[in-house]
Amino acid sequence: MAEVLDKKEVYISTKTYKQSRIAYLFYYLITFAFLFLAFYVKWNQIFNIGCFVLFFLFLFYFEILISVNQLIVDDKKVEMRTGFLKHICKSVPLYMISDMHVKQTLLQSIFHYGTLELNTGGGEHYELSMHKLRNPIKVKEDIENRLHKVQFVKKI
Repeated sequence: MAEVLDKKEVYISTKTYKQSRIAYLFYYLITFAFLFLAFYVKWNQIFNIGCFVLFFLFLFYFEILISVNQLIVDDKKVEMRTGFLKHICKSVPLYMISDMHVKQTLLQSIFHYGTLELNTGGGEHYELSMHKLRNPIKVKEDIENRLHKVQFVKKI
């Protein structure tokens, strides 16, 4: 019983951020055009079935694309996971982050999505770059808050 009480439990809060569906709005409109062609253009039945199948294939593809691309932030690292068939996982420890940059066009700032880039100072290119990220400014603020906690703990 004493062994259990002596161990300190560390709770790491983890936050997962995903890409924005609005960033894929143009692609969704093209996808729904296939559905429109399937129901309202009466050329032949094979064409209509083909458009209907393409609608579901593209819709499935975009939903999978949004769900598998993730930026995971915890108290020790920032991790980017991408890929459906080919998984890529990149992580950067919080204490190594030297620069964070948010890129947004006017349209992206209206719809609250953009690109977040993280640099560790090891080169001129950014180590992690997450495109079409939902609320990148809030994500940057979350990482900065966690980074300040890490720096404060190291000073103590």
